[in-house]
Amino acid sequence: MAYRTTGFNWAADYSIVLNNDETKGDIGGWVTIDNNSGKKYVNAKLKLIAGDVNVVQPQPQVMYEAMPMMAMAMMDSAPAPAPPSFS
Repeated sequence: MAYRTTGFNWAADYSIVLNNDETKGDIGGWVTIDNNSGKKYVNAKLKLIAGDVNVVQPQPQVMYEAMPMMAMAMMDSAPAPAPPSFS
């Protein structure tokens, strides 16, 4: 089971240690997590996502039984969404 939650901030830090000849190196990394969610997650496995994550918001439900004519008119007059542009 996977669960996505909010209320966390995180930062990644990296270091590299070079050999004496500076021809090879060992890279190490660690993550600092700031939990502001108000919950404890004991033994949780983490997947961190960098950047701005686009989250789909639920659309409000229209009560068709209460106002069928008005709802149908709204559906007919609503403009079609424009497709996203990519470059």
